[in-house]
Amino acid sequence: MDSNAMKLFLAQQKEAQQQQFNFFKEQQEQLLQTMLAALNTQKSEATAIINSLNSRIPTFTYAPEDGETFDKWFRRHEDTIKLDGADLDDTAKARFILTKLDKREAEQFRNHILPKSPADVNFEDTIQMLKKLFNETKSLTRLRYELLSVKFDGYDRKEYTGLVKSRFSAAQWTKMTEDQAQCLLCIIGLQSSEHLDLRLRALRELEINPSVTLSELADRLDQVIALRNDAHFIGASSTVVHAVTNSSKRHHRHNNVFHQESAMAPPSSFLYTVNSIIFNHLIITSMSKMLPHTWASKM
Repeated sequence: MDSNAMKLFLAQQKEAQQQQFNFFKEQQEQLLQTMLAALNTQKSEATAIINSLNSRIPTFTYAPEDGETFDKWFRRHEDTIKLDGADLDDTAKARFILTKLDKREAEQFRNHILPKSPADVNFEDTIQMLKKLFNETKSLTRLRYELLSVKFDGYDRKEYTGLVKSRFSAAQWTKMTEDQAQCLLCIIGLQSSEHLDLRLRALRELEINPSVTLSELADRLDQVIALRNDAHFIGASSTVVHAVTNSSKRHHRHNNVFHQESAMAPPSSFLYTVNSIIFNHLIITSMSKMLPHTWASKM
């Protein structure tokens, strides 16, 4: 092959390689544009979903006395978040949950997870932490007592029905064992103010050991009563001893004062003045007791 033919062959090869390079470049640009378009579409859809959820789900504000806990709030809106937000990834769901916290609750959560940031906590951990932070402060026994004490005010039957169902669910009534029911009825019967320490001990026992039986609870309350009686007995004994000791001291001081001589302190002494007053009082008292008897004997 001569030099001209070689040059022509190389030029053709170079042109073919350039065409192939241009083709691959166009394919990559088209793929990139398709991916960007898909991402923009997905982002737009995610934004639309979040906006839709945001308009339907209220802000969470922790109010334990009113029964407004995070667990109750999340159960109320869980289906909406998981079903209508099914196209959202867990990161987006976690961000959405945090945007629905009130100012104080959001600040408390951020402080709780330090040194991490909210972006470092996944969706499931976020839910569990919020349930722990903003949980029910009432004991299970109290919730069950509130269920038993619910009353109809005669105003709204449907509202009353909903209240019964709500308290029934919060009290976990279907999970209550026979022993727990007996212990609950026993505690409810301790209504007197004198039974305050027994109620406290019984509630504590149920919280520490939910499987305690009524017989075991009664034995522990008997221990409380025995200790209380011992405390009263020891306190009463100390009072008697203290009273006897004080009486002895007063009698001893009385004898000392009665036998003091006026020369023990100068007339200007405060102690001499006090002793003189006491001494004079004793003399007058003694004479007042003797005079009627003298008069009676003379008569």
